[in-house]
Amino acid sequence: MTSLARTEERIWGDRYLVVSALILASVGLLSVFATTGIHAGVAGLRSQSQGLVLAIFACIVLTQVPLETLLRFALPLAALALALFVLTLFTDLGVFKNGARRSMKLGPIFVMPAELAKPALMLLAARILTEWSGWNRWYRTLYGSVAGGILILMVATKDLGTPLVIVMTLGGMWFLSGAKLRHVFAVIAAGLTGVVGLIAWAPHRMRYVAAWLDPFCHDASAETLRGCLDASAALRASYMAIADGGLTGLPLGGGQGPMHLLEGHNDFIGAVVAEQFGLVGFGVLTLLFILIIARSLRLAHLADSPDFGLVAAGCGLVIGLQGLVHLAVVSGAVPPKGLTLPLVSVGTSSLVATGILLGMLLRLGREQAWSDR
Repeated sequence: MTSLARTEERIWGDRYLVVSALILASVGLLSVFATTGIHAGVAGLRSQSQGLVLAIFACIVLTQVPLETLLRFALPLAALALALFVLTLFTDLGVFKNGARRSMKLGPIFVMPAELAKPALMLLAARILTEWSGWNRWYRTLYGSVAGGILILMVATKDLGTPLVIVMTLGGMWFLSGAKLRHVFAVIAAGLTGVVGLIAWAPHRMRYVAAWLDPFCHDASAETLRGCLDASAALRASYMAIADGGLTGLPLGGGQGPMHLLEGHNDFIGAVVAEQFGLVGFGVLTLLFILIIARSLRLAHLADSPDFGLVAAGCGLVIGLQGLVHLAVVSGAVPPKGLTLPLVSVGTSSLVATGILLGMLLRLGREQAWSDR
């Protein structure tokens, strides 16, 4: 590494991660404005800007905190995340919306526990995977119960997409920690079986899977046509938005997506990106999330200790996998899931959580640059 490159890494941590995050945030601001601002004022754009400011602040703060300190407080942070889920599900602080309690209201602020639990789970998983063999039964029970409790309560909020991404991330961390491949495949098979069971157990999920298999309701009977059209409306609008965008996209605010796409500012904002910036923009977004995963794995490989490396891998995987799954959803590659697009979708909790994850990655990058003398 040249002296100039080393100096840049000491300042930024990882310039590729910084540039990727800035591009994603910029695309998010333009897409939110295209979705809400052009036709309904700038309230959505203002909210997104405020969320990004908080995310940048959180990122900068985390770059100043040693990873060793964060790992030391992994259990209290995870217990706090668990408490947020309990308050959301079992108290009046929880907000009931669309048949589920996924957020809580603290004064004027809405908090999504599932988003804020991600950094805590990455830290907790790193400690579990590196220190499990040296713990006694009490420590194993305590750490395992907190981690399992968070995942169970996350599923109890009727959110299947976020737990799936987190389980995929934890599986990746487990594999990188030295787990045997056959054990990983066995757990993946068990996890997929559990996901299929959860889908089959919930009629509303089965309805969305059926709509994904037949989004234009060609096989629906007269009795089920209305329900099929309602369940597949967002996916059909997503297909049309992507098709309207073509190769290079439409003028900002053009097309039908910004006006008619359901959850176009959130769960389906990837379709808005495809409409505004075309297949080229959609492809760039895909490459950016792959780059985030690749750079985090590089930081993990260069880390001085196994727990630092697992934290880096987990942070990058949870951001990158969520982005890739979101893009797969809006393009119809996988069944619909309620997942935000990191740094692009509206949602202060999602933005702040992503800022925290990036802050931990950049902190590790700075530590590595300073130790490379």
